[in-house]
Amino acid sequence: MFDGTDFSVTNSHDISTTEFYQVDLHIEQEVGDRGHASILYGQSDSVLDNPYSRLVTFSRFDGNGFTYDARGDNKKTPLVSYGFDATNPSNWQFQNGYDNIREFTSRVTNRLRNLKADFKYELSDELTGKVGIAIKRFTFISERQQRIAGTTVIPTLASAGLSMADVSLPAITIDTIGIPAGSSNSFIVPDIDKIMAAYNVDCYCINQFGDFRIGSVGTGSQGDNRAVVEQDISPYIQLDWKIALANGMTLRGDAGLRYAKTYQRSRGFVGTGTLVRVKRNYDDFLPALNAALDITPKITVRAAAASVMSRPSLGFLTPGGSIGTAQSPFTATVGNPQLDPYRATNIDASAEWYFAPGAILSAGYFYKDIASFVQQISSTTTYAAAGLPLGLLTPSQDPNTTTNVTSYVNTTGGKIKGFELQYQQPFTFLPSFLANFGTILNYTHIKSNIRYILTTNANGPTLIAPLTNVSPNAANATVYYEDSRLSARVSLAYRDEYVRQVPLRSGLADYTGSYSTTNVDASMSYKLTDGLTLSLDAINLTNQATSYWDGVNLRDQQVYSKTGRQFFVGARYKF
Repeated sequence: MFDGTDFSVTNSHDISTTEFYQVDLHIEQEVGDRGHASILYGQSDSVLDNPYSRLVTFSRFDGNGFTYDARGDNKKTPLVSYGFDATNPSNWQFQNGYDNIREFTSRVTNRLRNLKADFKYELSDELTGKVGIAIKRFTFISERQQRIAGTTVIPTLASAGLSMADVSLPAITIDTIGIPAGSSNSFIVPDIDKIMAAYNVDCYCINQFGDFRIGSVGTGSQGDNRAVVEQDISPYIQLDWKIALANGMTLRGDAGLRYAKTYQRSRGFVGTGTLVRVKRNYDDFLPALNAALDITPKITVRAAAASVMSRPSLGFLTPGGSIGTAQSPFTATVGNPQLDPYRATNIDASAEWYFAPGAILSAGYFYKDIASFVQQISSTTTYAAAGLPLGLLTPSQDPNTTTNVTSYVNTTGGKIKGFELQYQQPFTFLPSFLANFGTILNYTHIKSNIRYILTTNANGPTLIAPLTNVSPNAANATVYYEDSRLSARVSLAYRDEYVRQVPLRSGLADYTGSYSTTNVDASMSYKLTDGLTLSLDAINLTNQATSYWDGVNLRDQQVYSKTGRQFFVGARYKF
C-alpha cells in the first residue's frame, strides 16, 4: 500500500487516413534467339494523414491508500486498488501546468521510385549469363504541428463556467480480464468534445481562454519535422547453370556479384532547434552462390551462401526526433544519420522431398554471422543535460527533470543458427469430399547470441542475449478445405517467449520480454456466383493476451492486455 500517490486519467481521439497508389510499367523484348531484355519502372506513394490527434488528462495528487499487489497468483494480473472513488468527478482536477490539452496534426509521406533493367543471354544449353542494374529512390517526410503554448497550458474550468462534473463522461468499467477481486476497474474520463468546444480549441487562435495556435517551430513537434532521401544504385553480374549429371541427376544454380552504392541525405532539428543536414555514402560488395541438386524428380538438396545487407528504416536516419514533455519523466527519441546497415553472411542448406502432387516434406539448416547490427538504446539524464531546447518548456517545467532519451547505434552483432521443418500435403488420397482437405505444418528452432551495448558508450559494458523479437521455437499448423466454390482454413500459430528490448534500462545487464503465445485464426470464403464471393474471417479465437515482463529472472509484469476476438464479414465482386 502506498500513500502520496499521483494519478492521471486520459482520453484521446485520433483521426487518420492512408492513401496509397502504385504504377508499374514492364517492357520485355527478345534479342535474337538466345537473348532477353526487360525494363521495369515502378513508383508508389503512401501518405498517412492525421488531421488531428487529441488528448485530455485529469489528475489527482498525493492520494493515500493505493494498493498494488503482484504476489503469488497475482503476478501477471496484479490487484490494483486506487484507494478512492475514481468514478466521482470531485475526486479529480483539471489543473494548469500538470494536465493536458494536446492537439497535434501530422503527415508522413513515403515515396518509392524504382527502375530495373536486366539482360540475359544463353551462352549454351547449360549456361546463361545475366547483367543488370537496379536504381531505387526512397523518400521519407515527416511533418507535425502542436500547440505553440505547450500542452500543459490550460485555462481554468471556472473561466468557461464549468465544473469537473460538466466535463467528465459517465464512469466506464473495463473488462476485468481475470484481475483479482477487490481491484478497481471503474473510473471517469475527460469529455474531449465538450472541453474542445467550451474553449474553442479548434479555432487554432488566441481567444479569451488562452493560446490554442499550433505550429512546429519552437514546439515539441519541431524535431518531428524531418526528412530522408535515399538512393540506391546496384549493378550486378550473374551466371546461371543447369547441368545434366549421371544417373539422371541435374545440378542447377547461380553465382553472382552485386555492387550496392547507397546515397543518403537527411535533415532534422537538433539541440536548441538548429536545422542540420547530413550527407552520407557507402558501398557494399555482395557475392552470392546458390546450388540445387535434383537427385530424382522428387528429391532436391540445396545449398546457398551470400553476403547480405539491409538498410535501416529511414525514420532511424534523421538528425532530429520527437520530444515529449507532457508528463514526467520527459522523453526524447533521436535519429542517427550515421547508422551503418545491417550486414551479415548467410549460409543455408536444405533437403526437399516432393512425395506426391502438391506435397512436400523438407528440412533446412541456416546460419547467419551478423557483422553490423542496429540497436535501439535508451539513456536516462536530465532535459538540460541532453542538450534539448529549453525554449520548449513552460515556466512551470524544470530543465532538471529526468528525461529518457532513445537513439539508435551500431553494434558488432552476433550469430544466429537454427533449423526448420515443413510438411505440406493435400489429402487427395482420401475418398469423396475428404479429398478436398489438406494440411500445412512447419516448425522452426533458432539459437542466437547477439552482443548488445548497455550504455550510449560503444566501448562500455555489453551483454550477450538472444536476438530481439525472435522466438527460440515457433510452430504453425493449418488445416484447409478447397473445392470449386468453398475455401476454408483454420490456423494455429505458437511461439515461445522472446526478448523484446536490451538493455532493460541504461547500464543494466537485463532485458524485457514477452511470454509465449498461441493464436488460432480461421477464414472461409464461398463463391456464390462467378463474380460474387462472400467471406468470413475470425481473428484471435483464443483471445490470446499480450503479456510482457521486465527482467529475465524478476519477471516484473510490464503489460497485460487483451484485444478480444475479431470477426470480419465481407463480399467481393469481380467483373
